[in-house]
Amino acid sequence: MNRKILFVACLLIATMAFACKNSENKSDARAVDSSSAVRDTSGHVTVYACPMDTDVTSDQPGKCPKCGMDLEIKNQ
Repeated sequence: MNRKILFVACLLIATMAFACKNSENKSDARAVDSSSAVRDTSGHVTVYACPMDTDVTSDQPGKCPKCGMDLEIKNQ
């Protein structure tokens, strides 16, 4: 009985740790703010996005905070 309780407790702690880590990754992703995004001379906004995690966008080149891939210019 004690082993079952210990197993369930460890499983609960691991699940909570994973959920906490996952929520930190989501909050690190920066959303594009069109007022601060880079604009070229024709008025277009340059948006960079992760090819793997399409919800990650930025107004400048860099690395994806989720997977580490280089952000690429998003086709608009």
